[in-house]
Amino acid sequence: IEPDGSRSVTNVVIDSCNIRDTVGASVIVTNVSNVIDQIHITGCLLDHALFLGGTNVTMDGSKASKVSVKSEKAPMISACSIEEIAVSGGNSSFVGCNFTSSGKERFLTITSDVVSGNPAESIVFSNCFFDIADCTHFVFMPANAIDRVKLLKFNNCRAKIAHALT
Repeated sequence: IEPDGSRSVTNVVIDSCNIRDTVGASVIVTNVSNVIDQIHITGCLLDHALFLGGTNVTMDGSKASKVSVKSEKAPMISACSIEEIAVSGGNSSFVGCNFTSSGKERFLTITSDVVSGNPAESIVFSNCFFDIADCTHFVFMPANAIDRVKLLKFNNCRAKIAHALT
């Protein structure tokens, strides 16, 4: 979802779709200088959801192998099932999500996108459940991100974590 030229994209609903086996991300929401507003992904099955921009972007009741957030105005992600997360920009919020991941090297990777100037600053999980097994890192954050992330919060979450080294 990317506007061309000076155009904008608003009021897009992707509902009950199965978007799998793609090269790259299944759904990409991105903008450089144009308006992307009111993008809603609901009840979908995705390999990878990649959020690079937009305002009022939501993903609800969907299942994704991976979710990547690289945007100052991060999406609201709720009631989703997710296996792996990468955050490198903005403020992310996950509400009522189930995270099930097994055998991955990293479950949550937090890096700092110094190129865009929008580092990951706040990542909040509320009322979520984590069932993570056999991963090397539950949370992986390299040195360049440690000083930039101001908040990593797990609010009213439950977890079953087995065999995670860090």
